[in-house]
Amino acid sequence: MSVRVHRVNFFNYNPSAVRCAAYNQPEELLAISRDDETIDIWTTKATLYHMYSVAATGYTVDCLTWAGHESLLAGSEQGEILQISSTLRSITSTTDGQGGAVCCFAQPSDNPTVSDSQTIYVGTQDGGIRIFTLCGTDLIYDSTFALLKSRVSCLSFAPDATKLASGSSNQIKLWDVSTRRCGLRIRLDDPTVRRSQCLVNRIAFISLSTLLSVDSLGRFSVWSARFGTLSQCVQSHQGSLTSLCVDRDAVYLSGVHPLLVKFVRSVETGNPDGVWIKVWQTQNHSHAVNQLLLISDSRLLSMGVDSRICITMATRKRSRGCRSNPRRTALLSGLPHSNRVYIAQPTNHIVLQYPTHLELWRLGEPVKNPPKSTNPWTPLQTPPTKLLHLTAKNESPILLAAISLDSHWLVYRNESGLAVFYLSVDGDSVLLDKLMVADVRVSKATHLAIGWSSADKCCVVAVTSDGLVFIECDRATLEGGVTQQSRVLDGKSVHLMAAGGSKLLAVCGRDWSLEVHHSNGRGRPLDVALPRRCVPVCAMGLDEVKRTLIVAYVDHKVYEWNLKTGEETAFSTELNSCANWPPVYRTPNSAKPSGVSINPINRDQFIMQSHDGVILLDRSRVVCKTPLRESGEVVDRKNSIPDNHEPLPGVLVFNNRFHNVLFGGFTREGDLVVVERSNEAIMQSLPPPLKVKRFGR
Repeated sequence: MSVRVHRVNFFNYNPSAVRCAAYNQPEELLAISRDDETIDIWTTKATLYHMYSVAATGYTVDCLTWAGHESLLAGSEQGEILQISSTLRSITSTTDGQGGAVCCFAQPSDNPTVSDSQTIYVGTQDGGIRIFTLCGTDLIYDSTFALLKSRVSCLSFAPDATKLASGSSNQIKLWDVSTRRCGLRIRLDDPTVRRSQCLVNRIAFISLSTLLSVDSLGRFSVWSARFGTLSQCVQSHQGSLTSLCVDRDAVYLSGVHPLLVKFVRSVETGNPDGVWIKVWQTQNHSHAVNQLLLISDSRLLSMGVDSRICITMATRKRSRGCRSNPRRTALLSGLPHSNRVYIAQPTNHIVLQYPTHLELWRLGEPVKNPPKSTNPWTPLQTPPTKLLHLTAKNESPILLAAISLDSHWLVYRNESGLAVFYLSVDGDSVLLDKLMVADVRVSKATHLAIGWSSADKCCVVAVTSDGLVFIECDRATLEGGVTQQSRVLDGKSVHLMAAGGSKLLAVCGRDWSLEVHHSNGRGRPLDVALPRRCVPVCAMGLDEVKRTLIVAYVDHKVYEWNLKTGEETAFSTELNSCANWPPVYRTPNSAKPSGVSINPINRDQFIMQSHDGVILLDRSRVVCKTPLRESGEVVDRKNSIPDNHEPLPGVLVFNNRFHNVLFGGFTREGDLVVVERSNEAIMQSLPPPLKVKRFGR
């Protein structure tokens, strides 16, 4: 099985750095704030999977905390506290922080779901500690707890919630929560050095009598919470320490120098507080680490300026005579899981979605009869051409985009609303006609696609809070209006949407239920019941010719459902009964599939791409030679695959050929298109890392 590949390397998309993160243990939800003013929501149930992103346009989020069952609070440099609902997947309200930029949060209880009313302590830029109360969905300002001379960089409650520790410039203060008075003041600056500055970045209680802190001088300090005396101080890093994670008697540190260090407490005779000893150190990032989080199953997450998320097994069983060293299980790319590239197969046009503008390109034409050569790459007869550069109004961030199959219609959504354009492509020139869509509900759409289209009209499908909304656009009148609304699958529960062309539209709910609708403006669903797996869906593909739906799940399983009968196809049954599927390099922490595309020439072939590679499958050639299930019993997958097993027939895995894949699709000739971003290009877009002086250099 061979295929010709278009490698697109001119998409200069750079992932955004991670600023902060927060973890909700009861709901197993992870929130990550990035530099591009977006907040990513991940789930950690069984595996780490990116579910959706919330656009915080105009706000730079520096701190996050979970409050209530499904409420996320985000503190911004603009002085606003954003309240985000994980049910609506949007910002529901904003509240003034009452003191400039919001720097940190703290809650008296470690469990954010103990009651409907929650008390939130907020540290601000003017040195104030404010108290807010979350009553249901309303965040109400209560009072000012204390005022300091410099900004409050961190807050932490004691285990019994009777003391509150605050960190700022050159000092740590311990407050009595009931009386609101400062009981202890700890100075960190050197009195012998004039104007010495030391910023406390993180503090944490490990007991009622012990307080830990890390500062901008790279020091890890252990303090007595009763007397304010220094018990131990270790120069851990060169440069500022920005992250601290505590797990019982273990501490994990990292900072501007991306060295991850673990300390454990060793109890000695005569010293009840013990001594902290460095156990191991490792480096998984190239730039500064801004956040460390310990989630279930002893998985330690580290993230920072290089935008990647590293999963490290922090606690491992140690065999006799061996050290318990850390093991990096996965390094997830910072590229977005949602689509940023859109292709029109009949015209070989692709649209590249940048943060504030769109680019329309025409792919290069390969040589039809290339000369025989040992070079595996086919030469191009005409190079790729950039046809259009479309900047959004007021350069507001573009959240969604879509292009029709005939390249006549282009649509995108930003905070201002929905913009629809009619394109007239003549050679290398493009003429634009903008259509007005006067509908406020569409401006909050979470998914966007173009159903049917013609030379004069098209139907734009949007997912809003009212369900599926079909907008018929007419070039003659330069207007667009809502023609039909479908409430079969409530818009608040839509997780994914995939268009199969001009006839069908697949929708996946947040309960992982599947529905297929007609995209002709009527919104009428097909009269077929599709099975539902209790596993998150991460990608879908519709085959309108064969009337099948291909669904990829986070466990790397692929199922194909017949849209006429609602049953699993023979290809899907054969594929999922093989012991060597998924491929052996696919682990639960690997990058999840982000797209499914079907070959327009050979309908039996389709690809499934993720950030770390592309897999090509041929439905007519897949034959199971190593069955996973024998005589009704489930066999261990690792033990059922022989060491010299052959690849699965009909499956072509591009594992190490492509890196940082943003898109995978097919052209009208059936050639594979892979849009990727090299590691070297991403590294060049990042600031220079901290240079550590070494002996002899």
